[in-house]
Amino acid sequence: MLHKDYLMRMIMDMVLGIRKIWNLPERDRGNFTDDIEKSVGDAVNIDPDLLFNLEPDSAVQMLDLGDIDDSVAEYIVHAIFLEATMLESQENFAKARLRREQAIAIANYFGCEIPDSAASAEALVQIFLEDPEKRAEAKEQATKDGTVGETSEQLAAEAARRMSGLGIDPAKLKF
Repeated sequence: MLHKDYLMRMIMDMVLGIRKIWNLPERDRGNFTDDIEKSVGDAVNIDPDLLFNLEPDSAVQMLDLGDIDDSVAEYIVHAIFLEATMLESQENFAKARLRREQAIAIANYFGCEIPDSAASAEALVQIFLEDPEKRAEAKEQATKDGTVGETSEQLAAEAARRMSGLGIDPAKLKF
């Protein structure tokens, strides 16, 4: 129970940080991308300047050292995709590409759904406007009901992650 409360606090910190800035008038948002990075960094207790300057695999390793699970990772992935979308609107394409690569690496490692890369900022921010506790309860109930399970893509990503951890390059395997 204590662990679940801790994870929910991590999610709520990130959600509230992003929601607070998103709900401001656009002219008052300042540098929203920096605020997203700060919200993610604060939630996972990692310096955002360090985390977001790492290559995708290194960012995954940093997050893996922390005590996060797939529900926290899902919010991180959405936050980073949201930032990438905002960066693209500012024509900062190189940084946006790095953010998408980081988000995809995190999603693959933790078995999260990867958001649609063509999704608008408004669509990506929706996860932060929902009640995280109700979202977690709905996911838990759907899992109990058998209406949510791991997809073959998630299972393949998990297998690839484990093989990589053993020093095996999954791309070189022949079936």
